Amino acid sequence: MKINGGYFLRVTLRGATMGKTAMVAPLNEGAIASSLVIVRPKASITTSFTYIFLVSPQGKDLILRYDNGSAQPNLSAKSLGLFPLALPPVKEQTEIVNRVEQLFSYADLIEQRVKDAQARVNHLTQAILAKAFRGELTADWRTQNPELISGDNSAEALLAKIKAEREADNPNKKTKKMKPA
Repeated sequence: MKINGGYFLRVTLRGATMGKTAMVAPLNEGAIASSLVIVRPKASITTSFTYIFLVSPQGKDLILRYDNGSAQPNLSAKSLGLFPLALPPVKEQTEIVNRVEQLFSYADLIEQRVKDAQARVNHLTQAILAKAFRGELTADWRTQNPELISGDNSAEALLAKIKAEREADNPNKKTKKMKPA
């Protein structure tokens, strides 16, 4: 995200995507749909700060509050300009944007670590199953790896989990006892 680096905001005014906001580079030619509005903040507010505000929970609440549609959600460009906004100085806006970007980068890093860990867990599970089917889970292996076969990973716990998942997938499907003929 560039701080007012020639970018402006595009906000959807109608329908299911009302309030969807994107930071876009200016176009020299072309047309814009009637369901969109271009937001060019004044010099006292940065484009990046405005973007962060509009996609924040507070911004989304304002979008819903200013919705003047009946059958279809609708936000007028005029009402968008009326949003109350606590406006810090430009220098502070820039610092806020930088911190938000750092936090998003950190969140992306954590998300990637979680995906990597999940992939390792899935690989480990597959490796254990492969060993089990090849008959390689000997008493020595079980002695060396008790954490992999006890507690939440015990056969009883795994069977209970499978049973619970099946019941959750088919809550109305119940087996009936057959009457003797």
